[in-house]
Amino acid sequence: MRSLAAFGGRWTLLSFGLVVAALALVVRWRQLQRTQTALAQETVRHFLPPSSSRSPLPLLTNEKQRR
Repeated sequence: MRSLAAFGGRWTLLSFGLVVAALALVVRWRQLQRTQTALAQETVRHFLPPSSSRSPLPLLTNEKQRR
């Protein structure tokens, strides 16, 4: 049985690094696909009513302008 050193240390390490990087890219791409489909399925929630029945708040003024 041949050891990994028989193929050359540099090429083995380079190929291992390329496989790990490719695997990381595939995992990240799949995560992005899942979040995009989850966002597309999520319904919009409105926390405020469409129109307020109360009168609007008064405008704020600077203290220096009132004196």
